[in-house]
Amino acid sequence: MNTNTTGKQDIILGVIVFLAGFLALGFATSSLSLLTAVVSWIAGIYMIIRGVRKNRA
Repeated sequence: MNTNTTGKQDIILGVIVFLAGFLALGFATSSLSLLTAVVSWIAGIYMIIRGVRKNRA
């Protein structure tokens, strides 16, 4: 898997995106904001897992 990022970069970006989900939740005024938070959490978890797998390989 070559995505031009290292495992450490993927983990850091994943944490940032995951935490951005909480920020979106804090400003949630509609169901779209809640959906944005959920999508951010899913994307963040995916990036963290991808980073961990890259570090193991």
